[in-house]
Amino acid sequence: INAEYMGTVSVLFCSMLRGLASRRVLRPFGSRFYDPTPPNLNSSKVRAKEIKKRNKEYMDTVVAPPICFGLSNAAFIDSLVHDQQITVAGVEEAFRAVDRFRFARHLDPMIAYQDLTLDLGFNAYMEPASLLSKVLALLHDQCKLTDTPRVLDVGTGSGYMAALMAHVVGEKGHVFTMEHVTFLAKFALDNINRQYPTLGKRVSVFCRDGSEGFADHLPFDFIYVSGAVESSDEFETILQQLACPGTIVCPIGWGGQSAKRSVGEARGFGYGAHSGVRPARVHEDRVGLPQEVRVLVNRARKDKSKTGTLEVRKGFMYRPIMDLRRQLPAREGWFIEQ
Repeated sequence: INAEYMGTVSVLFCSMLRGLASRRVLRPFGSRFYDPTPPNLNSSKVRAKEIKKRNKEYMDTVVAPPICFGLSNAAFIDSLVHDQQITVAGVEEAFRAVDRFRFARHLDPMIAYQDLTLDLGFNAYMEPASLLSKVLALLHDQCKLTDTPRVLDVGTGSGYMAALMAHVVGEKGHVFTMEHVTFLAKFALDNINRQYPTLGKRVSVFCRDGSEGFADHLPFDFIYVSGAVESSDEFETILQQLACPGTIVCPIGWGGQSAKRSVGEARGFGYGAHSGVRPARVHEDRVGLPQEVRVLVNRARKDKSKTGTLEVRKGFMYRPIMDLRRQLPAREGWFIEQ
């Protein structure tokens, strides 16, 4: 009886393993990226070439785990400096003065102190610190040319980037930041004023749509857009608000994403869903241009002006700028509240 029982169990166990392997949940030993369900090919060489091709496509989609992390904000910044993600002294001082976890209190500190994209709910997110450091380095260079820098931040989120900018611009500078989600605008204002009241005097938070810039306080010496615009025409609209000299950082193109989201997909970004990394889930009904983060340094002399792109980490992509009805989930009266 025991032998029959053990035989039955082993057969069921083997069947379960085959079922998991067929669903790509369990991969066979010997090759980490081996495809257990290759196409029916006659030639073994063609089959090997096909498997190699699939493995390469799989590796191209893999996002490398963050190298920079820490148990505290100081340790996290130390890892960023050691990895040469932060190379400017003024930017390092800002990161050490502003605690990242205080602007992502709904997450675990082990997640907040990693170089990850943090989900803030309402289809909003906080960019990795390694990317923000590059933007702040450009702002630090711009502040050397202006005594009273005026900064425009489109997409406040939790207020972390606005607080960092306020520290970089100094006492004479000012940061104007816009967020069209009422809850996030209040959340950012509360974070800055409660945690860092000194920096709060240099930050003005406005609850309004910033897809076309902010024409009430022109011009701006530095503009940072944390959402991707669809085309160069929209970029030119925001560019008109840039001073000379001035610098603008703006992602252009949706990178194959679509700005149209269904209600079910939008619910996945609700405030109750707290995770460290949440990729953008979008329809494929409208494909945008390949995304690039354009950096334009505008100087009085044309030979001093330059246009370039900001290098971002593999796997990261700015989400497209959307109107409020597309961004917020159609539930719990969010539209009425706005």
